[in-house]
Amino acid sequence: FLGGGIVVRADLLNRGTATVTNSTISGNSADFGGGIYIDIFFRPEATLTVTNSTFSSNAATFGGGGIFNNSELIVSNSTFSGNTAATYGGGGIQSVGTLTVTNSTFLGNSGKSGGGISNLGAATSKNSIIGKSPTGGNYAGTVPITAVGVNFSTDNTWAGFIQVTAQQLNLGPLQDNGGPTFTHALLPGSVAIDAITDCTDLSATPAPVTTDQRGFTRPQDGDGNGSVVCDAGAFELQPCVITCPANITQANDTGRCGAVVNYGDVGCGTVTCSPTSGSSFPVGTTTVTCSEPGGATCSFTVTVNDTQPPTITCLANVTEVSAVLC
Repeated sequence: FLGGGIVVRADLLNRGTATVTNSTISGNSADFGGGIYIDIFFRPEATLTVTNSTFSSNAATFGGGGIFNNSELIVSNSTFSGNTAATYGGGGIQSVGTLTVTNSTFLGNSGKSGGGISNLGAATSKNSIIGKSPTGGNYAGTVPITAVGVNFSTDNTWAGFIQVTAQQLNLGPLQDNGGPTFTHALLPGSVAIDAITDCTDLSATPAPVTTDQRGFTRPQDGDGNGSVVCDAGAFELQPCVITCPANITQANDTGRCGAVVNYGDVGCGTVTCSPTSGSSFPVGTTTVTCSEPGGATCSFTVTVNDTQPPTITCLANVTEVSAVLC
């Protein structure tokens, strides 16, 4: 009924406090709070802090596919992806208490009203992303969320957020991008890359945000323009590093004046090399040049040696009859 994965509750005698860190809450279901339900019972002192975690594919019949918050919820460096609320609101989060969101990503969550977040209480978001909610819009609620810093949304349901298209966000699928939990990577060209100048949290004394959800260092010069600033959302794009292999020497393929040579990936996925790995290289030395969009290059050589000795095949004995009488 309440909290398919976890229930956090305070009562007359006990304060309800929970912390979720470096965790995955996935595939749970309940009437309220498919992943987690946080509630109070006569005293508003239940607090849930979520850090560096992923909520995915959780479902609620009524509200809060990922989390239903009826007290205090603090979310930072976390991802909400593919969570649903069937008949009410808040596919990612349904909040009727106090909500704080920092450097987090909401993508592809669905709800009757508020696919990403449905809010009825005090809420603040800083340097976050919310987008591509199949139903219910990205945000719904009677109380606007206070937007601080640079936040992006793929619709206009969230006042104070910068409205962009899904193509401009350019987020990858939920997958293993390093670290203990799955994330949506910022792909090259995303408007969220190097978008944040105030890379601090929402604490009373703002502190620098020094890592992303995966534990990778923030900030980084993700777009390679020489300016090192933070990215919006839970993922910080790391600079593309090109590392060419050592020069390669290989024997020719049998019966051929060359060889197919594989040298694998060079650096990150945005690097292109010519000739490509798996090409047929002729006997002799060929230079391979690799480059990335930021302008960095490297090169190495592929040498194919002809190591197959020549063979001589003589004709069979020939007998010829002369047509001239001697």
